[in-house]
Amino acid sequence: MPTFQFPYCRTTLDITPAFPNGHVVSRPFVGACLRFGSKETVPFFGLIDTGADYCMFPSEFLTALGIEKECLPSSVAMGVSTDHAVRFATVTLEIDRLGLLSIYAGFSDNLNGQGYGMLGHMGFLNRYTLRCDPRNGRFELED
Repeated sequence: MPTFQFPYCRTTLDITPAFPNGHVVSRPFVGACLRFGSKETVPFFGLIDTGADYCMFPSEFLTALGIEKECLPSSVAMGVSTDHAVRFATVTLEIDRLGLLSIYAGFSDNLNGQGYGMLGHMGFLNRYTLRCDPRNGRFELED
């Protein structure tokens, strides 16, 4: 089984009362793009989220894909989209170095403007073995 290594992405968080000197975190991001037929989104980062039940992306990505949000089935999600409708569609997820995956993904208004999506269990983590090595600044995905 092929194994792919990726570096963690160091992200500087905003200064807040809880972190008056700022705060830097390392996050498992991978380069990604969504496709639907002949249309695709601009490249974005996908955050691998072991706490997410499924993959979720900004609903603004639906416009680039030519999908009408109002025509999609919806559900209410916990976490980032608590008490907000999440619309679902089958799309193609392209991950740098991993290739193409057909996934059933959620699209949430709460993620608009963030510039990244979340890669959860259904559609992504159920297909790969994830190994995290933050001390050495990398993570691995095994096919």
